[in-house]
Amino acid sequence: MTTSSSATAVKANGRGYSSAVIRSQPGTAQSILSKFFNERIGRQRKPWALLCVWLGIDEHTAKHRLAERRDFSPDDIVTALRGELGGDLLAAIMGDSKAAWYAKYKRTLDIANLRKLQAEHQRLLEKLEQDAAE
Repeated sequence: MTTSSSATAVKANGRGYSSAVIRSQPGTAQSILSKFFNERIGRQRKPWALLCVWLGIDEHTAKHRLAERRDFSPDDIVTALRGELGGDLLAAIMGDSKAAWYAKYKRTLDIANLRKLQAEHQRLLEKLEQDAAE
């Protein structure tokens, strides 16, 4: 069975059957996803466990995804984008994209982050002023 994708299939024959191991090429969606999750997981004792929680997949599947032996499914990607790491994942996928919608999205996020910092600083300033007045 041959499929068209940006990954390289490596055939492994043995005991009367053949299977394909998928190795993603650098810069493809699969390699970006693997790199993203591996960076987020870091040096955990059981790195696959976090991927199980984040994506709702089983241990076997998580191990194959992290080792880049199997591609992330569209459902995995959707689940990740809808989760806590969605914004970071989108940034990793988009990379240096110059798309107008993405530039606007990033500006909107920057404004929201600055407003949050501004509110924190305002609260801190008011607390310091109150403490100084006492």
